[in-house]
Amino acid sequence: MFMRDIAIISVLVLSAIFVDAQRDIYKVEYLCTSKGLSASRGYSGLNTLYFTDTTSLYIHNEWPNKAIYGDEQGGVFYYFPADDDGMSVYINLVQNQIVWKEFYKKVPKYNYILYDTIPQIVWQITEETMTIDGIETIKAEGRFGGRMYSAWFAPSIPVPYGPYKLNGLPGLILAAISKDGKISWRLKSYETNTSDIYEISPPKSGMLMNTEEFEQFQYDHTKMLEAKYGTLSLDPPIEGELEKGKYLFYTKFKQKGYKPPNERKKIKEMKP
Repeated sequence: MFMRDIAIISVLVLSAIFVDAQRDIYKVEYLCTSKGLSASRGYSGLNTLYFTDTTSLYIHNEWPNKAIYGDEQGGVFYYFPADDDGMSVYINLVQNQIVWKEFYKKVPKYNYILYDTIPQIVWQITEETMTIDGIETIKAEGRFGGRMYSAWFAPSIPVPYGPYKLNGLPGLILAAISKDGKISWRLKSYETNTSDIYEISPPKSGMLMNTEEFEQFQYDHTKMLEAKYGTLSLDPPIEGELEKGKYLFYTKFKQKGYKPPNERKKIKEMKP
């Protein structure tokens, strides 16, 4: 049996390590627009970033705390998971660590806490400027998560944070938009030394995994579903969905040349 009973993991140890000292906390509110994304219901709307000079916490305020499911037009069934953490993203500059929430729609019972080193985005800073809410910003362009982004950062606020996982510029990102137009953030408000009572700490409930463990978990689960329900063949194999009855299977793992993390590790160990 592939799935085993797994208790929700409390990451109090992570919290004890990463919780920032109670210094002045800054607050940025963004209005996020996402189009055609599977989680657009939760990503869109008000998003909030809390930060100090060493840590930040990003929250999707519109993420539901109760699961949503039903039929959309065309009879397509959808399931949207609940999350009390607002699918938060935590960054610790001192530890070079990012900790964030993720969901996996084929195993909706749990959400997942993933951790990794902070992603290094290669930004190209341009000479283009724009004033946003009275703050001078400079435009930069960079690729993250398969998308190209234009971001406007404020050198007068010298912290490397931004909306979601966008980071690494010499100033706070006040606005950003993907080149394909599917996701954007624009500044709603900026507040220094906020009176909000909010602890900047990692998300607290979920299954804790690093990114390779999560990838392996998805791969193993996909193989189990294929063995149990069968699949249709794709030629050539591309990203998409396989349908078998009422089951939809994501097929990123059927692409040519893909090897799961445990196989990649074995190959690496075999090399002289």
